[in-house]
This record gives sequence, C-alpha cells and structure tokens, in this order.
Amino acid sequence: MLPVDLAGMIYPADRRRADDSIAAYLPTLGDMTASNRAAAIACRLDVEAVRGKVRGAVSDRHVPIRPAPDTMTRLSALLPVAQGVAVYAALRSAADSAVGTGGGRSRGQLMADNLVAGIAGQQVDGCDPYGVPRYGPAAAATPAGAPADMPAEAPTGPGSTVALNLIMTDRTLLGGGDEPAHLTGYRPIPAPLARALVLGHADTGTRTFDRRLYTDPGGGQLVAMDSRQRIFPLAAQRFLIARDQMCRTP
Repeated sequence: MLPVDLAGMIYPADRRRADDSIAAYLPTLGDMTASNRAAAIACRLDVEAVRGKVRGAVSDRHVPIRPAPDTMTRLSALLPVAQGVAVYAALRSAADSAVGTGGGRSRGQLMADNLVAGIAGQQVDGCDPYGVPRYGPAAAATPAGAPADMPAEAPTGPGSTVALNLIMTDRTLLGGGDEPAHLTGYRPIPAPLARALVLGHADTGTRTFDRRLYTDPGGGQLVAMDSRQRIFPLAAQRFLIARDQMCRTP
C-alpha cells in the first residue's frame, strides 16, 4: 500500500508491517488520506531513508523554462518549501499593497511583473498588448533582491513573516520524539526535519511562534486551538485546515 516513491526506501519486512498497520483503515480512507497515512508510517519505519530522499530533492532544486502557446513562456522554480513559500509570500504581499494603484493590473499580473522587476533590477509597470514590458523609473531605494513595487514594510529577508503550518506533537518538538509531523498542503515529514524547520533557524532572525492544538485523549482528534483572533471565520478556517488537512470524504 505504500506509495511507489516510498516503497523502495524501506526493507520488505517493514513494508509488510506498514501494510498490516494500515490495512484495517483503508475502507474508510480516501486516496490522498491513505497516501499520507502510508507516508507517515514510512517516516516512522525508516527516518534516515526519508531524510535522505529529502536531501536528494533539495539538491535537485532548479529553475526550468519551457515554451507556452501564444508567445508566452513558463518559468518555474523547484525550491525547498520554506524558500518557495517565502518567495510567493513576498510577491503576493507586494501585489496586495499595489493592487489599487497598479494601473488596472490583476494581482497575478502584479506578482508576475514584480518577479521580473526583482530579478532584472528595474521597475516594471506592466506590458503592452504584445508582452513588451513597460519600465518605470529605476528603483534605487529598493532592497537588493526585492521586487521593485514592494513596500518598505513587506518581508524582504531575515525576519520575514512566512507562515508554514507545521503540525507536530509536543514530544516531537521538544522531547526528541519520532512521530512524523504534518506540513499543511504537503505529505507527512520526519520528526528531525520538522524540528530543523522550527528550531534550525532560531539564530538567523526568523520569527517563530507556536499555537497549541488540543486533541481528544481517546482518538487523537483535534478538538480546539489557541487563537488570539476574535473573528470566528478566520479562526474556524485555520482550525479546520489543521484538523482535517484535506476533504474528509473518502
């Protein structure tokens, strides 16, 4: 039952143990939930193998380009999750702050223009109907590496506010436990990697915070979450995403 990319990482005996531990739950699990449950089991059975796979993936980071229809191109980046989220958050923050003064450009267009501006080092005020960029005045005061339209208060480097919803037990975080953590939107990750994401950058200016999640002592189901927010919809959204991770319907 282990996913193909994980099955080759552990010994046959461990694969049988994994299959035995998940078999009883399969009738009630959807495809994605079953895959994530199997990934969590693999994390417990052979942490070093999973960490080795992560190291291999990190070494494969790159920026590919390929043509798209109608004189467009697709430029993408395969990045470690923390870097990818930080880049996207910076672009979105800059676009959100400029959406009302962006000359009618959509948020997506602003993000694309800011990406070009940050790399090219020139302010981009949009494109003509055929994709030729309209360059604005040089942004001498723009921080190095930051999109040209980015406001001063937007995150641009160390100390940036980047939200990685990483869910783990207190034993995994503080006690050296080996229970896998869950990075919202991704698969379960090994406990050592989760601790490294939280604690490994404590001296680089990165701000971190924890939010306590309370579980049912019997079944382990999340039942409540700390929050200083008093607007119910946002708190409810965060709680439901943290609790269910994905659609609960098989």
